[in-house]
Amino acid sequence: KRPRGPRPPRRRPPIPRASPTAARALPMERGGTRPQRLKPPRSPDSRAEDGRGRPSAGRSGSPGRARAPLDPDDAATVIRALRGELLQRDQELVAASQDVERLRGQLQSTGAIVRRAHPLTPLQYVVTEEGVSKERAGRKASILTAEMLEGLVESVDSAEYVADRVVRVIADPAGNIAYLRSEEFAMDVIRLADRCSSIMVDEPRCIFLTSPVYIFGGIHGSLEDLRFFSDNLWRLGIKLSAGNFLFLGDYVDRGINSIECVAYLFALKILVPDKIFLLRGNHETREVNGWEAHYGDGCFLRQCRQRFGDMGPRVWEVCNRAFDRLPLAAVIDRDIFATHTGIPRPLPGDSSPAGIAAILDVPHEMAIPPPHAIAPAAEGTDPDRATQLQQVASDCIWCDLADSTQERAMAQQGDSNGFTPSPRGGGAMCYGRRAVKAFLEQHALSYVVRAHESAEGSGVTLSKNASVLTVASSSRPEAGSRNVAGCVLVDFERMQCINRGGYSNKVVHRRGSVSIAALDVDQIRMRAEIGLVVDDASTWDGNEDDDDDDDFADDDFEPGEDEDHLDAGGQGGEFGAGGRA
Repeated sequence: KRPRGPRPPRRRPPIPRASPTAARALPMERGGTRPQRLKPPRSPDSRAEDGRGRPSAGRSGSPGRARAPLDPDDAATVIRALRGELLQRDQELVAASQDVERLRGQLQSTGAIVRRAHPLTPLQYVVTEEGVSKERAGRKASILTAEMLEGLVESVDSAEYVADRVVRVIADPAGNIAYLRSEEFAMDVIRLADRCSSIMVDEPRCIFLTSPVYIFGGIHGSLEDLRFFSDNLWRLGIKLSAGNFLFLGDYVDRGINSIECVAYLFALKILVPDKIFLLRGNHETREVNGWEAHYGDGCFLRQCRQRFGDMGPRVWEVCNRAFDRLPLAAVIDRDIFATHTGIPRPLPGDSSPAGIAAILDVPHEMAIPPPHAIAPAAEGTDPDRATQLQQVASDCIWCDLADSTQERAMAQQGDSNGFTPSPRGGGAMCYGRRAVKAFLEQHALSYVVRAHESAEGSGVTLSKNASVLTVASSSRPEAGSRNVAGCVLVDFERMQCINRGGYSNKVVHRRGSVSIAALDVDQIRMRAEIGLVVDDASTWDGNEDDDDDDDFADDDFEPGEDEDHLDAGGQGGEFGAGGRA
């Protein structure tokens, strides 16, 4: 008989477990729990045993038949396999944990993750049908909270106050004609330009941004198109709108509201310097925006003279000093290169296009001369570093996109690096598919986004194997055809094209338009003096129903036709980033 007394505890074989280091590296599951540790597989007949390992009764109540014991050699083989698998997974978890820590350190060292302070403001915004207003922030029933809010003061300096006023005025220019014609407005533009100069001189020459980002091409003094974007993309005001806004230059000339456009963009830059980014175009140079003989009434300098009299040249010069400090390029999500016109040519001794590092070396303040004014190096010698950087900056605002004829000519040159002289002349260059491919591969990028040219009747067009996007944000007639104002939204892993369609004018009207039929002669004259009423289609930049099809005068536009040109101008058009369209 079996001796009575307590039964000795049944010993079970130890279960291999992961090391404590690997356990700490296990990722958290939803709900805040860690995944369960691995357990040895159960045998097919283990469900026939009860919790103490004894055979359980069958359905009829009779004891189940016991399974034959596992061979010791087979058991040892299974255990070794399980331990090896667990050891391998343990090593993988430890390696993954080390990779996470390494990447976190890299991000912190490069400044991609920065801790920012978020001070409270004592105001809150109220959205009504009439617009957006501000009032004191409310509170819960707390004396300490009330005292804290009373102690908060909205930090608004004189430049921010002027910027806020200019934004309100541009939203209703017809109601502020006296101010827009006054010396006070001229002084406000000077204050805005001076403040923007101090902001942009501290920005790198190539800005690194993360999506979402709206990208705009040349505005060219078209207040109507700028108003369209503000009404639809930052309807609640720039401070309450998510994302960044990148403008690729050419803010002045051709259009008749260059002063208002520059003042408005400068005001936005002052109000939200970390959301508004302005790049430099070739029209942000004195040689171009002061060319009265060519642009006539569309010249920025002439508009300053006509509006402000003797103060006009001073306003023009202060704005150009701010233009001298504008950045030259931007990189979005480390995948998209954006600049006014394109990529710079190779530096001496190098066959690849000048890279982003060369753009970053350009001085923070530079009056970029036209390409023909950059002195070439003596034969057999390399230009000095200052001349090289001057060439890089000039290419960023002057290079043209090669058309199909130039592409064929470069293809016949076996040693061509993808650059050739531009038909524009004056030392400007063109770049083609080979140069684009080399530049994108050099920096592991996917797209080049540029402005500088009309999008040929569409707000956004693609070319060069769908790797170059040309964005035009002015609907002003050009080169004998009407244009469409558009922009590009880079939204994480997708790019989307937004075009201005049948959107009626809100600001600028033709003299015979029904929109101003109720105004008297003096009111129409005052509006015409600041460009809110136009006489002919040569300065027209809108979409009114009562326009007739006039012939438009050509100017210096040189279209960059390409045989593989693709139209991406349809409203709501989109294509994925990170690959070819």
